[in-house]
Amino acid sequence: MGKNGKVPQKEKRGKNKRFDRVGQPSAHDHPEFPVRLAMWDFGQCDPKRCSGIKLKRLGYVRVLNLRDTFHGLVLSPIGTQIISPEDKELALSSGLAVVDCSWKQLDHTDVTQLKARHHRVLPYLVAANTVNFGKPWRLNCAEALAACLAIFGMQDAADELLNQFKWGHSFFEQNGDYIDAYKTARSAQEMTDMQNFFLNELKEEAEQMQDENYDPIIDGNPNRRPVKRHIYIPKEYPEEPKSNPDAPVDPNAPAQPAPEAPKPVVNVLSPKDLGSDYSDNGYCTEDEDD
Repeated sequence: MGKNGKVPQKEKRGKNKRFDRVGQPSAHDHPEFPVRLAMWDFGQCDPKRCSGIKLKRLGYVRVLNLRDTFHGLVLSPIGTQIISPEDKELALSSGLAVVDCSWKQLDHTDVTQLKARHHRVLPYLVAANTVNFGKPWRLNCAEALAACLAIFGMQDAADELLNQFKWGHSFFEQNGDYIDAYKTARSAQEMTDMQNFFLNELKEEAEQMQDENYDPIIDGNPNRRPVKRHIYIPKEYPEEPKSNPDAPVDPNAPAQPAPEAPKPVVNVLSPKDLGSDYSDNGYCTEDEDD
């Protein structure tokens, strides 16, 4: 019995203490936001660094219990279909959810217990968050939600989410070309074809960088996509030795082979020689050694 003479009530079963200090968001925190966002939290991430918890605290995301049924789109590890622009209507009508769990514990997370039907996966994208910066596929909750919104053509909503993070602007700086292509797809199959094209392109570039003839300074910055080698061919050929047509001919002299046609001299220019026009291709045109 408590100090006031009343029997203390037992804590409700299933209550998530992880969110007690931030409280559940109101359904009217962001009524103008075009898509209702949600997430299942498996309590595997550091709450101080979890982007999903921050979005929940700001009122953009509501937390679902395992027993809750969700009729919208779910980004989850068990999805087999890539999300595409054709999923936009379902997201607008029923919402978009993510599974908040640790990448390191993915194999030990039972996502099959979630009461949802429309599981999806994201296409190839590169993380920009501070934990997995530069790693393909390793997006956090905020990046995953923003990527879907951008693929649906709702760029303003995607920017609004990522503007809540200091690193947020980097995500679309890294993935802008991919997103621009993905949002033109008409089906999940086209999304798969685009992803395979990008992956094959990256594979070829990786093989090129391993080629013994590949020069990271000439061919491009190794931290960016390599660019085509630039070759300079001089307009003038080397001067041929002059012959004297009046010189006497020795009939006993062995026949001389016909002279080969002169070959052009090919010079591979340095990035500095290429000029400032190539600075946008990953070259550093300043502080270059001669």
